[in-house]
Amino acid sequence: PDYIDKGPLTNSGVQTNAASQPTWSSADGGVYSFDGVDDVIPVADSASIQNIFDGGGTITAWVNLVTLGEGSGGRVVDKRSASGTGFIFFTETAASKLAFLQEFSGGLGRWDTTAVVATNEWLMVAVSYDSGSTANNPLLYINATSEALSETATPSGTRDSDVGQTLNVGNVDNLSATTDGSLDDVRIYDTALTAAQIGAIYTNTATTYGIS
Repeated sequence: PDYIDKGPLTNSGVQTNAASQPTWSSADGGVYSFDGVDDVIPVADSASIQNIFDGGGTITAWVNLVTLGEGSGGRVVDKRSASGTGFIFFTETAASKLAFLQEFSGGLGRWDTTAVVATNEWLMVAVSYDSGSTANNPLLYINATSEALSETATPSGTRDSDVGQTLNVGNVDNLSATTDGSLDDVRIYDTALTAAQIGAIYTNTATTYGIS
């Protein structure tokens, strides 16, 4: 499913009447701009977006960030509960990295890119991951390039379920980690896409954002 597209939100799973709705703009084919304060697009939980990394899953998104976000880092996609179950795909402010975190029963796993995330330009970011084993590491992509990673926390146990948790685009439940900039074309796949498949998505969508 594609929960942010180049037009008004119409997917029945999206709560378009959110109190803190980001601003829609027709620029770059149509994007949502988040204010770095409290904007969010919450997607009601449903079976199609539960534990998407079981057996392999992928998230892709286009981002154009003014800064790397509010608080500990602006969220691209967050499906993590206050009690600490689920996952986060985000930009980590202190070190200017792209990061992914998955909660496990014995301790979470977290991986950060060694490459710095650029601001004020369009980038396609992606994470591909299989949560079925603590031995698995995600692949994090910037503009279809698989980046070197630093594992800042090693997972143990089994992955915690995110069933019942809202999927938030651009923020967290309490609105304390808002994206500062634009997000578009956020896609969730229930399979671990190959590097070639991610490259094809990048090639097929890049011209929309002025990248030839």
